[in-house]
Amino acid sequence: MALMLREDGFVFDDGTTARLAEDRYFMTTTTAMPDAYSSTCNSAIRCCGPNWTCNSCPPSMMGAVFVAGPRARDTLAGIVDAPFSLASNAFPYMAATDLTVCGGTPARLFRLSFSGELAYEVGVPARYGDALARF
Repeated sequence: MALMLREDGFVFDDGTTARLAEDRYFMTTTTAMPDAYSSTCNSAIRCCGPNWTCNSCPPSMMGAVFVAGPRARDTLAGIVDAPFSLASNAFPYMAATDLTVCGGTPARLFRLSFSGELAYEVGVPARYGDALARF
């Protein structure tokens, strides 16, 4: 989990930061204030990391579906393309990866839950979000 703090130290918003590779990270925000979160991140990049290689995309560029509960793994098995394994030892709690779903749609999968349930979040380019939710 990632907390974004205001200048006075109070929590502004929270989200998730995932390490996708040695030098590659992906941050998500809550749905409450995505534009303000994105703006704050962009300001931080300009001020603190002018030499960083960073890309920021508007929150509306991704569509996401959250799947949780005792049958979450079974539900996802129907859309995650082979040969990816959802087994706990292959994709443990707090893991994140890029993969494909539904026969080739690029996606990002997170295994996370802050409620204790088996849970996943699947993100796809926004144009595929509605189709993923209906799958």
